Amino acid sequence: MGSSGAKVIWQPNSRPQALFLSCPYPELLFGGARGPGKTDSLLMAFLQHVNRGYGSEWKGIIFRQTYKQLEEIVAKSRRFFPAICPGAQFRSGAMEWIFPAGESLKLRHARRPADMENYQGHEYPFVGFDELCNLSSQDVYEKAKGFCRSSNPDVPKMIRCTANPLGPGHLWVKRYFIDPAPALTPIESTHGGKRVFIPATIYDNRHLVDADPEYVRRLESIADDMLRRAWLNGDWDVVAGSFFGDVWRADRNVLRPFSIPRSWYCFRAFDWGSARPFTVGWWAIADGTEAPDGVLYPRGALIHFAEWYGAKKDASGRVVPNEGLRLPSRDVARGIRAREAEMRQRMGITVNPGPADPAIFAHQDGPSVADNMSAEGVRWVPADNTRVTGWQQMRERIWGDDECPMLYVFNTCTEIIRTLPAAPHDERIPDDIDTDFEDHALDAARYACMFKKREVFFGNSMG
Repeated sequence: MGSSGAKVIWQPNSRPQALFLSCPYPELLFGGARGPGKTDSLLMAFLQHVNRGYGSEWKGIIFRQTYKQLEEIVAKSRRFFPAICPGAQFRSGAMEWIFPAGESLKLRHARRPADMENYQGHEYPFVGFDELCNLSSQDVYEKAKGFCRSSNPDVPKMIRCTANPLGPGHLWVKRYFIDPAPALTPIESTHGGKRVFIPATIYDNRHLVDADPEYVRRLESIADDMLRRAWLNGDWDVVAGSFFGDVWRADRNVLRPFSIPRSWYCFRAFDWGSARPFTVGWWAIADGTEAPDGVLYPRGALIHFAEWYGAKKDASGRVVPNEGLRLPSRDVARGIRAREAEMRQRMGITVNPGPADPAIFAHQDGPSVADNMSAEGVRWVPADNTRVTGWQQMRERIWGDDECPMLYVFNTCTEIIRTLPAAPHDERIPDDIDTDFEDHALDAARYACMFKKREVFFGNSMG
């Protein structure tokens, strides 16, 4: 970019970056690795429409999770904007760029859906998210769609995002932009809009590779295989540094389903949710007898053989991450009873009351969630909700020992398999999981790991 005959101040460093700038689709995710020039691309995506005759109708807003994280964007914009567009002024108090023809670009923070309420009723034909995976909630992104608009039909409307794999939003970003179609292939929504993922790595950015070859070597020398693959190759199928990443192995912990032996003690565990998903997990405790698959599981091993994940699904039948069904508690209880009746008929097993989120026992001007479910014949025991101890117990069971785990999951339990490997550490409490993460199935599993069966109190009848 720059005036004709003048020194070129900025130009795309690669074909992926050029594709990002020329992409016609309304929604776009760019990057996936360290070093391809993601932040530069985001700024230039806005700037390329400055001085195109739109004037004050060309307005943009770029989000990071915190104002502190905006520092790099501010620094880069100060480097490029005045040089490319003389007369551009940055108002630091307002965190806003104003251009000579009236265009404007705001830099803002957004972490939770409530942060986006400040912009409802506004018009921003350009909306940018830098490092989208830092946002744990897809709701923040969805709310931006409401103000990505313009009353001028000639003004382009676009949402442009950058991201690396990892972070609390890894799962929803992957589900929305990566999983539905191969890279560079448009994904069409049920309403006709299109979105696309354009991958790029440091190897695409020859300017950086030539200027700082040691940076590439530093990335290539990362000892953690998953972290190296994520940062160097933009591999979305690995989750580096996750809470269970060093103990969970699908080839050890995931099983093909088999009929649970009648002699095994079975119980259910429950994490309540309405706006967010609820989870019912059904568990069996191996008693030392051989299972129908011919394996002798250790006495006391936990087998997660069924789940009900109360989340919305999209038009293709995939779970919408972290979006609940808002079912009344009595309806949830009826659903549990129907599923357990089918288990009893098919496998002849009895499901005993197990641990549930202690919050369901709270009374607020009426019956508790636990009361409502008990009225439908589904009873619970208050779970031990000690988080750090519970996660440690779960980690130890997942690994077991060098010979075999003490926790297994049937491959039909898709939502715990989806969320468990991606769970990130809490930044403040390393022995805890980030509570912004979609951890509902994990909480129910943690309750199960801390549960002491209660035959003496409940007997062996189905609750």
